[in-house]
Amino acid sequence: MISDSDHIQIPTIVNTVEPATVLETTSIHPIVTHNFHRFTSDKDPIVPVILNEKHTKLLIDSGAHISVIPKSTMSQLVDIQHQDITHKDVSAFGGQKVTLHGPVKLTVNICGVTVEHPFYYAEGHIPSVAGFDLMKAAKLVLDPNSKMVWSYCAGINDTAQ
Repeated sequence: MISDSDHIQIPTIVNTVEPATVLETTSIHPIVTHNFHRFTSDKDPIVPVILNEKHTKLLIDSGAHISVIPKSTMSQLVDIQHQDITHKDVSAFGGQKVTLHGPVKLTVNICGVTVEHPFYYAEGHIPSVAGFDLMKAAKLVLDPNSKMVWSYCAGINDTAQ
C-alpha cells in the first residue's frame, strides 16, 4: 500500500533521438487521497455507508445489477407512502422470484464520495446491497485481497460525476 511518505522511482526518458535511450529516475511523493474502508466482515465485502444521513452498512456486490435494501430500512429513510413507486418482478440468484419496489433516490456517502442514487427495496430479510450500478456511480474499487473498498474520486466528500 502506498502512503504519503513513500517514494516511487519513475523512469524518465532523457534522450529520444538515439536508439540507445538513456534513462534516469525521478523520485516523486504520491498524494494519497483515497478514502479506504476495510470490510466489516471477515468473509464478505460489507462496508459502512451513510444513506440519507443514517449510518448503515452495505454489501458490495458486483454481480448485482442494481442496489437494493430491505423495505424496513427504506421506510426509516424516506416516507415510502408518498413516493412514486413502481413494482417489478426479477429473478434473484438461484432463480427465486423477488418483487422490487422503486426506485427511490437516496443520498449515499460511501468511501468519502456523495452521490444521489436510485435504490430499490423488497420485503423480507434481505441484505442491503450496493450493486454494480452504485459501484460505477461512486467509482468504487473492490480489493478482496486487502479486504478494502475505495473510490477513484479525487478527494474526501467529493461528488462523483
